[in-house]
Amino acid sequence: MDYLFLLAPLAIVLVIVVGFFKIFRDIYRHFQGSIRENAKVYLLLGKHYREPIEKYFPYYQRLNETEKARFRHRVALFIRTKKFLARGGLERVTPEMIALISATAVMLSFGMELIYFRSFERILIYPTDYYSKINQAYHKGEVNPRLGIIIISWEHFVKGLIDDGDGINLGVHELAHAFHLEDRIISREYDYLHTGLLAYWTNHARWEMEKIASGNDHLFRPYAATNEEEFFAVALENFFERPAEFRDDLPQLYNILTRLIRQDPAEGMILG
Repeated sequence: MDYLFLLAPLAIVLVIVVGFFKIFRDIYRHFQGSIRENAKVYLLLGKHYREPIEKYFPYYQRLNETEKARFRHRVALFIRTKKFLARGGLERVTPEMIALISATAVMLSFGMELIYFRSFERILIYPTDYYSKINQAYHKGEVNPRLGIIIISWEHFVKGLIDDGDGINLGVHELAHAFHLEDRIISREYDYLHTGLLAYWTNHARWEMEKIASGNDHLFRPYAATNEEEFFAVALENFFERPAEFRDDLPQLYNILTRLIRQDPAEGMILG
């Protein structure tokens, strides 16, 4: 009994230290720069980028105040690591574009340790569909790990935000590809998706792809059966846009995904 009494103060100190660690881990683990620079980035988000996220990003609107503060911080850090470039006749990249694309990236990994998508340094924004010289076809978006670029058609990105219940969201789709690829590229961030769960996910994905390819009715659009990468991207579109339907129609697949990315949007929960 005396031992328990002596250990109590140590337990209290441990709880305080762990709590402090969780609050500041994003800063001292991943952010390079002084405290003054941290403040500058955070204030910059408040001045130029916060309003578009508050007005147009439903995921952010559903967070509690503590989660919103952490989300804004992560958006600021993500912006700091990227170059956003106008292409295809787009006059300029606006703060709204930067904020909403960055918010989409942060949303995918919000249940996990801070992930910058470090292998992708440039985000190219086109006004609409663009012609790719690499595969000689028109695209709405593209991810190229060799060149370290993510490409987004702003017109189709906005369409995905406006209709947030149809399971089609270009921003989520393309950034899901980057999120999935980053896990496999050897860098400071790779291997953050649990290997066992990922293998379990892949097995279930193949079963569902066979159903789609056979013409069975399915929550996911036919494009999901193209390959495992496209299936993952389409799954995340549905996971964030219509999570309740996903959970009810494909409960096993949904459960694996909640554990894999540590979020349960059907219940409005961050599990990380």
